[in-house]
Amino acid sequence: MASPIKKTDLHKFAPASELGPAEDYPAGSIEWAERISKRLQIGAKSITQHTVHHLWDTIKAIWAVQPRPWEIWPKEDPFRTPDDYCLAVTGHSWEFLVGIVAEFAGDGDEINVEAMRADLAKAQVEHRKPGRPKKETRAYSTHLRAQGSDSAAKLLRRLARDHPDILAAYERGEFNSVRAAAIAAGIIKRPSLFDQFCKLIAKMSADDRRRGLLLLEEQVEEEKKTAVSKNQLAMFQ
Repeated sequence: MASPIKKTDLHKFAPASELGPAEDYPAGSIEWAERISKRLQIGAKSITQHTVHHLWDTIKAIWAVQPRPWEIWPKEDPFRTPDDYCLAVTGHSWEFLVGIVAEFAGDGDEINVEAMRADLAKAQVEHRKPGRPKKETRAYSTHLRAQGSDSAAKLLRRLARDHPDILAAYERGEFNSVRAAAIAAGIIKRPSLFDQFCKLIAKMSADDRRRGLLLLEEQVEEEKKTAVSKNQLAMFQ
């Protein structure tokens, strides 16, 4: 996927030689956030099968610390949401980092895809005003749709805003999809069998509808006979 923003628009850091390593500062500090972000930018600049593990290590280092870089850095005006941060630092969407995690995360890792997507939803609910998303976020949403997750981001934001307990369960891996979590929260109403039947009838041919009607009539007659038998049996008890 092409970057939603130009590489020339990426956040400008001081040279790495001037900044020094992130490990020289307390994890979670503004100084640490700037330096670990510089490392993330370098790691995402040119990714190959031989270098991607460096990017993975940086993602894990960021995820292991609270507060996370986008919450506190830059000092004057933090990015506040993971997608704004990721786009400005790397030129890629947050979903790009999610893809790295999906490929490399194992059972022993604290970071996982569900937690990353939930973290984004919570940050957006807290810091974004309702309405049309900004250009970079529209690019992110377009990427989700390309992956067949048209409404996943919206559903996660609804969960973050109205059902934080269900969102927490999703983060823990208790649901196998965002849709399943949304159904549990009552955001998505599962169609009843009757609703499904009505939709199916509309698609049937006239011959199939006649056959279906005969089948229903037979079923109704059987139910009537069963009800009569039960009533007669009850009279003699």
